[in-house]
Amino acid sequence: MTFHHAEGPQPMTIEAFGQEIEPERTGDPEMRPEDVASYVAQMSEEMGRLARASGLDLLAYFLDMARLEARARSGRFDVS
Repeated sequence: MTFHHAEGPQPMTIEAFGQEIEPERTGDPEMRPEDVASYVAQMSEEMGRLARASGLDLLAYFLDMARLEARARSGRFDVS
């Protein structure tokens, strides 16, 4: 998913973070948000393992947080 400023693609700057952005809707319109969240949970888990094995502990932490959020959004509430 790519995010664009409501007025079209613009470089992301500190000032742009305060403005509304709209997600670009692409891909399969039949794909459910729960399915996407489940996929994101799987990928962030794998990337977290890679980051931790490489000593990138803060990045691994953020990926773990993304995994937990994605699992919650997917309907899988186990936080293991």
